[in-house]
Amino acid sequence: MTKNSTSWSPEQGQLGAFTAYDIEQVYDFIGHERINRKIDELKNTPTMGIKFQDFVHHDPQYSFYSGKGKLWIFTIIMDWFKDYIDLDLIQYLYEQSKKYNENNYFEGKLLNKERDRHLSFMDQRIQRNPDKRSFYESEKQNPYWIEYHFFMQELAKRLDKYKSDYKIQTILANVLNEYYDAFDTITMRMKAKHNFWPDHGIGSTILGMMIEH
Repeated sequence: MTKNSTSWSPEQGQLGAFTAYDIEQVYDFIGHERINRKIDELKNTPTMGIKFQDFVHHDPQYSFYSGKGKLWIFTIIMDWFKDYIDLDLIQYLYEQSKKYNENNYFEGKLLNKERDRHLSFMDQRIQRNPDKRSFYESEKQNPYWIEYHFFMQELAKRLDKYKSDYKIQTILANVLNEYYDAFDTITMRMKAKHNFWPDHGIGSTILGMMIEH
């Protein structure tokens, strides 16, 4: 049996990006059978250039995405699991997201080392291209708040589809309130990112939802 087989089991090796990003608890929540069904469903259908099968089966040492953190990974997972039946996972990812902040965002057995490698690589790029210093310095910025913005926006979009359910409506209200409280910090971090802040502002879906509510 090969690692590329959809009948591959976690006992045969580590869990790709789930291990790399120290989020194996998310794999455990989804469950092995559900993971395998999703691999079959998404075969040859990449999301943002990433195949779900590779995400799960690759060697963790080679399962990092340059400079990205855990909430970016959560956002990708939400894009793979986006049906009504997956609302339990969406809620679980929201609860898990509350564990993270700017200070602990890259904690993990392999993740700390990968973050150090990324910062070192940016320093090398600055030495080789001093005229692009501002860009590479901004790439060293902790991405927590920017990734938090995109995660919360995607989360709100998923929940909004099912807001007729009172429980989902309550969770959505909490998401919007939490985002509102963090909005000034998100704005500041986005403006610090080189060429990232659009002239017209964020203009995101989640802001429209906040106005509605």
